[in-house]
Amino acid sequence: MADVELKRCVARVTGDAILADNMFLGVRFGGHPIFPNWYRWGYGWPYGRQYKPLTKAEKKQVEELLADWQSQK
Repeated sequence: MADVELKRCVARVTGDAILADNMFLGVRFGGHPIFPNWYRWGYGWPYGRQYKPLTKAEKKQVEELLADWQSQK
């Protein structure tokens, strides 16, 4: 989970466990998909999608967008 890795990284780099905990909580709760904000988990997908696995159509969309992005490098 990326949020756990962020917490570990912040703790390792800063040596500040309280900061690492706060970063974890901020990402975990502040970016929850239930909030209608621009930085929520799953931003870019329709609001209300939640934590469901990608469908075949969504995976195809991601592959196409990544290929397009990589071709522009």
